[in-house]
Amino acid sequence: MGIIGYHWVAGMSWIDALVEASMILSGMGPISPLLTTSAKVFASLYALFSGLIFVLAMGIVLSPLVHSLLNQFQVNLKKENYEQGERQQKDKVVYTDFKKEKLSPKEIGNKSQKEAA
Repeated sequence: MGIIGYHWVAGMSWIDALVEASMILSGMGPISPLLTTSAKVFASLYALFSGLIFVLAMGIVLSPLVHSLLNQFQVNLKKENYEQGERQQKDKVVYTDFKKEKLSPKEIGNKSQKEAA
């Protein structure tokens, strides 16, 4: 697409158009000076379009890797997960003398201090 655009719009030879498109895609920038306004507009649109396509392609390629890393570190990004974790810590269940008691974290600390004494 870039080669054809540089050939038709900027009037470059096929080899020069190939070099120009390659340099834009590699991030090196333009080689030949662009003389017409239409060639400059095409070059800027082509550079923006190719950069956007590159970012999208890298996002698609790297998304499985990022997903597996987040899973490995057990990162939960949903708000419900944070709220559920807070509720579980508030409602700790402690088994003492074969009976089930619901104790707050403060009461757990007080009970363990009494048992130690």
